[in-house]
Amino acid sequence: MKMNYLRPALGFLFIISSLFITSCRNNPDTVSNDTTMTQANVVLNLKKGETTQADVLNAFGAPNIITTDAADNEVWSYQRNGMTTQTSGDGFYATVILAGYNSSGGGFSQSTRTATLIIKFGTDKKVVDFKFMSTSF
Repeated sequence: MKMNYLRPALGFLFIISSLFITSCRNNPDTVSNDTTMTQANVVLNLKKGETTQADVLNAFGAPNIITTDAADNEVWSYQRNGMTTQTSGDGFYATVILAGYNSSGGGFSQSTRTATLIIKFGTDKKVVDFKFMSTSF
């Protein structure tokens, strides 16, 4: 004699498990290679006549270029690039009663940010002047 009670039990288990199957992916994925060089960070860390070269190194790391100007002041230049990528996906859902597809206008966006910081130091190795420029596209 075969076990006929097993078939209804498996059917019931299939229906119950199907009710809990849901797969949605609508959360955006964001990848960022952001830098610590922002307008706020520059203003917080650089004070004319107070901030030393050691302070600048601690805040921003090593400069990309070190030069001297006509008055023999040391000039440090920083160039930072960052990229932000955002994707949004589509969602699929399924139940025993209902199955469907949800599209939230899935897409891809990417922005690039470039920041340039130029710092001039006096003979006492303290900040004399600085300029910060930033672009995003």
